[in-house]
Amino acid sequence: MSDAGGVGVDPAATHVSLDGKDVTGQANITPAFFSLRPTSDLALGAHTVQVSVADQAGNAGTTNWTFTVAANTLVRSFTSSVPAGQAANVGDTIRFTLNAEPGGRASVSLGSIATNIPLAEGSPGVYTGEYTVRAGDSVQDAPASARFEKGGKSVTAALASGLTIAAGGPRAPVITSPGEDTTAGETLTVAGTAAPGATVRVSINFVSKALGGLFSVNGSAGSKEVTADKNGNWKAEDLSLRTNSLLGQGQDTVFTVSAVTVAANGDVSDPATIKVRRK
Repeated sequence: MSDAGGVGVDPAATHVSLDGKDVTGQANITPAFFSLRPTSDLALGAHTVQVSVADQAGNAGTTNWTFTVAANTLVRSFTSSVPAGQAANVGDTIRFTLNAEPGGRASVSLGSIATNIPLAEGSPGVYTGEYTVRAGDSVQDAPASARFEKGGKSVTAALASGLTIAAGGPRAPVITSPGEDTTAGETLTVAGTAAPGATVRVSINFVSKALGGLFSVNGSAGSKEVTADKNGNWKAEDLSLRTNSLLGQGQDTVFTVSAVTVAANGDVSDPATIKVRRK
């Protein structure tokens, strides 16, 4: 479940049950994903997971799904090149190795950072692939799992412990429109570039001069989150330039537009900023 474009999922309001038993304490829950590693082996057969979440505004939702634990004869082992307890850094290449039956098809997913990384069969039954850490990939204990398919059967194998990536804050976006010191009406459209698929949060704050400039009134005119497309372009439309101030507004009111990239773990980049005024 996700809250893309919303106010964010509240981890404290997330509850996970397995076969009707509350296992929230066994789950790793973040605003971007959750992973569950039961403290005991599951019996062969069908099992049901139910997840209940709420966002920061109190909107709630529930979903459930069933999976089957079967005797595994397809996959023998799944490992990564990152030792347990060690973090990968920007530029590091994480190598994954899956030992399974020859002649199948395999891929790896790494939390919310990357999905379906292909694994190639170099020698019979040995499937390998890699992922190079990018700036902003920071995540703690991200689940890594390999999916193996052969003969109409599919098996998923997970690393014994999640991977930690210390890649610093995400890359800052660029505001390409409007330009600095632009004048606009009551609403504004802001466009720019960022990493493809990145979440960009655009906020507008203002400073108004009151009583002939004797003092200033500061406030927020609102914010919006958008997603950069596959080419890295993003656009936030219909942003308000209203101050909601009883003192009025005019060309003496300066609006500061800020754009930051928000990583999957909640880290934010340095801001890109411009200033605009009302017509």
